[in-house]
Amino acid sequence: MKSMQIARRVFVIGLDGAAGWAIRDAYTPNIDNLFKDGVITYNAKTVFPSSSYEAWGALLHGVGPEKHQITGDNPCSEDTPWPSFLKIAIETNPELRCGFFSCWEPIITKIIEPSVREHCRTLSLTDPHLAEVSSYFIIEKKPEMFFIQLDNPDHYGHRYGWGSKTYMEHLTETDSHVGIIIDAIKKAELLDESLIIVVSDHGGIGKRHGTADPESMNIVLGIRGPKINTETKIDGINIMDVPAIVAYALSLPSPEGWDSKIPENLFQKE
Repeated sequence: MKSMQIARRVFVIGLDGAAGWAIRDAYTPNIDNLFKDGVITYNAKTVFPSSSYEAWGALLHGVGPEKHQITGDNPCSEDTPWPSFLKIAIETNPELRCGFFSCWEPIITKIIEPSVREHCRTLSLTDPHLAEVSSYFIIEKKPEMFFIQLDNPDHYGHRYGWGSKTYMEHLTETDSHVGIIIDAIKKAELLDESLIIVVSDHGGIGKRHGTADPESMNIVLGIRGPKINTETKIDGINIMDVPAIVAYALSLPSPEGWDSKIPENLFQKE
């Protein structure tokens, strides 16, 4: 579905391993404040298995793992039948300024198309450094498309356990990194014209994930931007719906075969 373009820019902030229930219960003032003017759910669904290759592949390409089949041994090909929303945006606007940053490097090297890597500024650093460099990049370059993945929630979940005191404390630290990115968007005077999505790829239980239990499958997903209907409930949203939302906001073509869909009444009627 195409629409009149309602956002000039898109920022997708990914929080690896940030369980929906954990973000709900943790102290995350930056995320909370951001979505006072948007919509957010802590019960969005990831794909099965609830693992990073499968989930980030679904978020970027708009289909589940049974279709995209991206793994560490099977990276994304340029001619995938289910192009990422970044590739579609770049093909629609070859002058697009784009940043694609990820602490977990396989998102850059294996989950996105080679042409996206060639076009976008890519960077892989630890979370604190990535947030800092992202701030400079956003203020200086004013990108039309920006994706970042922060990895610490997953790291601390595996090390200390999902829901542990240390895990919950580091969600607050991750929220501070989100705050740095949001502050940069504001300083660059881009907030009002931008679609901003904060989303996790999976949760966890004990020190693991990949299973079908709610603790692993329920993720956070928040959306803020022009024409977002803040009265809409989005609890039924799936991680693979992100590309359709981005495409609608930027008036990009949606390829045949995407399973991605827009939640009902997410956008105000034109």
